[in-house]
Amino acid sequence: MHTNQSLSVDQISPELINKLKNAFEIIDENGDGAITEADLSSIFKTLGIVMSSDEIKSMLGNNDESEGKLNYPEFLAMMGNILNRFNQKKEVVKKSFEVLSKNSNIDVKKGTIPKQTLLNYLEKNGYENAEIEFKEILMSFSNDKSVNNGDFKIVQFLETVFDE
Repeated sequence: MHTNQSLSVDQISPELINKLKNAFEIIDENGDGAITEADLSSIFKTLGIVMSSDEIKSMLGNNDESEGKLNYPEFLAMMGNILNRFNQKKEVVKKSFEVLSKNSNIDVKKGTIPKQTLLNYLEKNGYENAEIEFKEILMSFSNDKSVNNGDFKIVQFLETVFDE
């Protein structure tokens, strides 16, 4: 399996490598050291996710080199690529909060932003019903469980979403 911009194994923490190894072993139901179409079909069914055979083959990089199987080093390379894209998204989210703080005179480093300011920003940027659309998130990551009172805990939100 070829990946363009993946994290190298030395950039992945030992703890995450162990988690990925455990995940690989769970997915590799028959323990043959390779994830096959049957393994992925089974795990997706267990998770209640319907995937077509073509989608699964695409995930496995179904070409002459892979023979429709994914071994552990290929799995690590694939996950490195996914993690790299995830890390890029995490940086975009962090930068968004930093931009918001510059435009609102809010110190994001303290880790909170008034919920009403966040709602106003979301509505200004196209979310007509931001209070309704983001109600659960706003209530989960705040010091006041009402939707538009109190502060939104940016640091707690980022740590939860990005498992930091």
